[in-house]
Order: sequence, then structure tokens, then C-alpha cells
Amino acid sequence: MSVFVLEKSFIERRITLEYSIQQLSREHWENCKLYFPIESNSCYDVSICPKEGGYTISLDCKPLIPARKIDYPIELFSSYFEDQEVYGVVQDNQLLAVIEIAKEDWNQRLRITELAVDVSLRRQKIATALMNLAKKRARELNCRSIVLEAQTWNEAALGFYFSQGFKLCGLDTNCYSNHDIEDQNVRLELAFVLE
Repeated sequence: MSVFVLEKSFIERRITLEYSIQQLSREHWENCKLYFPIESNSCYDVSICPKEGGYTISLDCKPLIPARKIDYPIELFSSYFEDQEVYGVVQDNQLLAVIEIAKEDWNQRLRITELAVDVSLRRQKIATALMNLAKKRARELNCRSIVLEAQTWNEAALGFYFSQGFKLCGLDTNCYSNHDIEDQNVRLELAFVLE
């Protein structure tokens, strides 16, 4: 279990909040559906243009009008992956932050399948602590890289992943519908290469 301390300054007084990251059990959290709100004001606009001898692919950050607001659903221990490990911050039996990881044995990568932090705790380094835990587990499992999926419209998540050293390694313009580019909802694959 990891413990980290957060300090919040309030008008002329300081309080310390302590949160611990713990491994979550499949027995308790399997099939639990959780919702984390996401709001985005910009997105990466994807363009794929054929040219002689190939294609030109571009991603340009543009305003998202209107802003996109969704309650992002998370289902822990889903059947899409095997042998997931789930870690989170739980307070009063409420999940406030979570990361789910799964090793891809066939290619020696660790996949982050879920990462979310409750609105009340965002920008307090909890996502960084969860990401550091995933990087530690990837090294312990002898993985060569960490990969994850994000959508072009999720500017906050993409900004966080880029700040953590992730780089674009691929995209899928037909993952969620036949109109992902027009819907500004293209799946991006990001990777963090372990040294």
C-alpha cells in the first residue's frame, strides 16, 4: 500500500489530507460500474489525406464547440482483459481514484485499461501517484513499455499522459463508430517506453 500526503491551503490555514492507494479485490469490485465526469473544451482534429506514395496524417488541437461533457463509465475487472490488477483510493467505501492494469504477455507490454480520479481530488497528484505505481509494476513484470487508449476529445487526459512521458504510437479512426473522425472521437494509442 502506498501512502501519499496532499496539502491544501485554505485562507491562512493549512490542512494535510492523507490518502492511501490500495490493491482492490476482484470479489468486491467486479462488475461495479462507476462514472467519472469529464469535460473538454478542445480536441485533436484528425485528418488523413492520401498523397502520391502514401498518406499524410495530422492531428491539430482545436476548440471543441460545444464543449463535451460526459459521465465516463468505468467497469472494473471486465472480461476484455485477463489478470487485471486494480489499485485505488477508497474512502468511506467510495472509490475516489482508480487505475486498472493488465499485462499483455504476448508482447511484453503493460496496458492501462482504466485511470480515473474523482473531480474533488483532481490536480492533487493522485493520478501521478497511480501512474508511478503502474510504471513500478511494469518494471517488476519485466514489461518493455506501457500502453493505453485515449480519445482525441479528452484534452485533460491527453495532457496528463503527455506530461508523464507517453507518446503517440497509433490511432484507430473506426474504433467506436463508422464516423469517429467526424465525431471527433478517434482512439489514440499512447506508449511509454521503459528504459
